[in-house]
Amino acid sequence: MNYSYMAKFIFRLLIVFFVVSTVAGQNSILISDEDRQLINFHIRDLNEHKNHSVAIGELIAEMNFLASLNPNELSRSEYWLMKVVQLYDLDANQKKIQPKSNFENLKQELYEEPYSSRGFYFEDAFIYDFPEEIESYSSIEISRPYTRNCKGIPSIEKRNECTQKRIQFALKQHFETNQAIAIFNEMNDEVFVRDYEVTIFTHLLIDKKGKLRALHISSFNKNLSRLAHKAIRRFPRFEPARLNGQPIEARLHLPITFTVEANEDN
Repeated sequence: MNYSYMAKFIFRLLIVFFVVSTVAGQNSILISDEDRQLINFHIRDLNEHKNHSVAIGELIAEMNFLASLNPNELSRSEYWLMKVVQLYDLDANQKKIQPKSNFENLKQELYEEPYSSRGFYFEDAFIYDFPEEIESYSSIEISRPYTRNCKGIPSIEKRNECTQKRIQFALKQHFETNQAIAIFNEMNDEVFVRDYEVTIFTHLLIDKKGKLRALHISSFNKNLSRLAHKAIRRFPRFEPARLNGQPIEARLHLPITFTVEANEDN
């Protein structure tokens, strides 16, 4: 057995596998060691490059892109980058960045802030169904599924961004949020002093022909699951994932989240 190849193969599997581990109705997750490490990494990176105009220009471009996304589209690292940049005074015209005068106090407050973003993130979302004979492949090239209305985009990165936005747009367009809130309120007579976030968990499959279907939908109410299923049926068609140019099935976990506003003043 070629152990070098197997090590590369396992590494590739680690890249493409992703597990969603969130709890329905939970608004935030206490900050972890991983979060603190990400915060420190971004602080070190900004401090090292604060006098480099090219690096600051790239940072500004990245921040503009991240700001265009729904918060639930951000990876964990991107979420903390957005937060860390707020500790600095950023001059976009001069391409300069400096820590704010109360930087240390702000940093301590950030250490205590819980991580409160979750949801679908295109780069990490797909789980692939590989054929058994994959161990005999001399090389492996995987391409993600993408929506057909993004097909004409030659850049893989831009095509992935396009697909992520199309999925988010499809959710906003086809998931009946007001109806979901009404169903939730009918089932619950609790008083909420803060906004309450509700999540419907979906497990989806994109088959070899690019057809999307729901394998499993989980929520506390079957009517909410029906709303999610109705929205998913109206999603755009996909081009399938491919392994060395051949279509393969791909599965993904797509949380659908809506917010019920507080019904009592704090």
